Amino acid sequence: VENYHVYPYDFNAYIADRMEYAGLIINAGLRFDLFNPNASDFANYFSPFKYDSIYVPEDKTYFKILAPARSSEKVDPQIFLSPRLAVSHPISDNATIYFSFAKIQQNQPYSIIYGDYNNIANLSNATTNVVSREATKSTKYEIGGQCAFMENMSLDVNAYYSNIQNYLCPSYQVSGLTPTSIAIYYFNAGYVNARGIEATMNYFPTKVADFVTVSGRISYTYSFVG
Repeated sequence: VENYHVYPYDFNAYIADRMEYAGLIINAGLRFDLFNPNASDFANYFSPFKYDSIYVPEDKTYFKILAPARSSEKVDPQIFLSPRLAVSHPISDNATIYFSFAKIQQNQPYSIIYGDYNNIANLSNATTNVVSREATKSTKYEIGGQCAFMENMSLDVNAYYSNIQNYLCPSYQVSGLTPTSIAIYYFNAGYVNARGIEATMNYFPTKVADFVTVSGRISYTYSFVG
């Protein structure tokens, strides 16, 4: 039995501007995100559970279950400021070089935040999720160029680097006085770097007959994550 009601909410705002100066095209933006899980974490991480009574109408009886002992106070909202910057510079009539930078965040799925919020599936090995788990954050850099070397074909080559935080899902275990009183807490930590090069050849839609249009794209990516 898992029975709970939570009402999370999030708010997002974004401002952006486009500027052109001496052949440079600059797109700058700033994004504001607020996410409130609107729920509580444990009142005591060293004694996380309490006995609760569940009424069964069919049997007209109560039985006890071991459920998480939640705090009376809800966790604080998570606030993020994410700047974005993209700069491009035409170097000829059919070629452009560009650079971009962005900080991006992605909230954890609700299934991870609220999973087993008020239920323990296995009393001897209880796995619990922390409501205040931080979002996955990444800082991304990209540099590359585009060239239309034929009327209907172009080549795009770019190199990228990304630093991702809260990428891992570690846990720690709390053991009680009895062998069966064990709780395993899952949270987010750690980081990973991703970098690589990507080349894309585009063949733009070209009409070869009255009712036939041909287009295509070929991409090759070499990436490393570690």
